[in-house]
Amino acid sequence: MDTPVMNINVLNTRVIHLLRKAETEAVTFGRHAGIACPGDCGKCCVKGEIEASPLALLPLAIQALRSGRAESLLGEAALATATPCMFYTYASPFHCTVYAVRPLVCRLFGFAGRRDKHGRVEFRPCRHMATVPRVGTIPPLFSTWHNRLEGLYPPLGDLMPLRAALNRILTWLLLRDTLYGCRPPGGKHVA
Repeated sequence: MDTPVMNINVLNTRVIHLLRKAETEAVTFGRHAGIACPGDCGKCCVKGEIEASPLALLPLAIQALRSGRAESLLGEAALATATPCMFYTYASPFHCTVYAVRPLVCRLFGFAGRRDKHGRVEFRPCRHMATVPRVGTIPPLFSTWHNRLEGLYPPLGDLMPLRAALNRILTWLLLRDTLYGCRPPGGKHVA
């Protein structure tokens, strides 16, 4: 019996749609709460280990496959250190070389909340934001958006260090292409 192969084009479209919706909710929250990132900051990219799910990196991985950079990106991920983020650059306005296809955590950081042990929504701002949100504004919950994303394809939904997640999604896509002749959006063969 043949195993059905997940349609990568459909999955990628769904992931992109969800990432954009999450970002819109975060931007709307920021506007209503009266908060914003400090100008020319990028400190969230240079401190600590950034975690993402492989699925949140699917658009980035497909872009790498389309451009023929998948194998070199795998090598870069293996050599990269935990900080700063391997996609960080001071030279761009958003300090990110993959801003258009950045993962969920990058779209929500500083503008999302979590539930405390009593189930109440608790805002988790970036410590570099100078303002406190206006009372009555409820931030998007990272867990809600992560669960929605994971629900699109659970085998790729686990959170892990960004480099490990990138390695996993690129390896998964390359293996699928080798085994099934799958092609990423754009129609190019990736093997």
